[in-house]
Amino acid sequence: MSGEAERIVSDAKNKADSILEVAKKEAENIVLRAKEVAGEVRREREKTVRRIVRNLLINNVDEVLKGLISLTDLDVQQIFVETEKIVNAYKGHDSIDKLPVIIRCSKCSTEFFLDSEIEEELVETERQVFGSFACPNCNALSKYEFTQGKVVGTMERGLPENKCLGFKSSDLRKRVEELLTPLFNEVVKFGETRHSIMAIPLVDKCRIILRHIAKKKSDEEKWETEWNSRLKAEINTANVCNIKGEINFQSKRESAIGPITYGLPLRIEKSHVLSREDLDTFAGSLANIFSEINKEATLNVLSLLEQAPLVLEWMRPLKRVMAFAPSEEMAPLVSELEEKIKERKEKKEKEPLRI
Repeated sequence: MSGEAERIVSDAKNKADSILEVAKKEAENIVLRAKEVAGEVRREREKTVRRIVRNLLINNVDEVLKGLISLTDLDVQQIFVETEKIVNAYKGHDSIDKLPVIIRCSKCSTEFFLDSEIEEELVETERQVFGSFACPNCNALSKYEFTQGKVVGTMERGLPENKCLGFKSSDLRKRVEELLTPLFNEVVKFGETRHSIMAIPLVDKCRIILRHIAKKKSDEEKWETEWNSRLKAEINTANVCNIKGEINFQSKRESAIGPITYGLPLRIEKSHVLSREDLDTFAGSLANIFSEINKEATLNVLSLLEQAPLVLEWMRPLKRVMAFAPSEEMAPLVSELEEKIKERKEKKEKEPLRI
């Protein structure tokens, strides 16, 4: 190769090397800038996520949605609505033992409370939450949809010949419910009361669940009250009956400063030995125990209300919603409370005005 040719080749090589070097540096700069941009994007996304988490923790839904929208091009609002329905459905399901949900069996027309003791299945499918509950009376399986809050289907089944400590569980359930019906029908005058008994036979004992709710409302006096109870009795082969549960009283009324709610939960834990000569004796013993627990709870609520401000304002709806104790038993307590309220008012009137 001639000298001129070698020089041309050398120059071309040097220019190529120079171009490659420039391209390499430019590529390095692009990569470096891309990393910087990626870092900035990551930091901004991290800030957004932190804001979302913070707003989520303080229940600021609007800001949570804004943050999610900035991170994705999905229909966040629709996803939120659908997810919220599912979450609320599970919340509703998890609270059935405390917050009464009453349905009617489409096979035998018996009204009963949804309860964890008679639930057989819980399924989430197609953005819905379904629970299946056995009717305490005929054993038909009702499918309840928690997002819609209604029964969506019923499967008829035969009634099993289960026994509770020697008695047919269906007979025991019906007899206890029959004995309690007159009592609960007297609870609310011109109001609403419902109760349901569930009998669950186990290997070496039986379980009796009593659910009861009483409601009364006065549009004229602007108050409403609710008495809600769930008692679980477990009876073993030695006839020992252990009862646990909770009774909740709640009263709402309008006042000069707005709506006021007064609530009082009472936890129950008792133990009794039952007579078990025949079905009527056994059922009667259970019914009497449930009745006495409700009476005792009523008197406890009344005595505790003495400490509430404006106690007579609570006493009026309370007396009308609960009628377990005869009125003559209430009279001394009411008179004492009236006297205390009178003394309180007189003391307040004598106090000098504060400017």
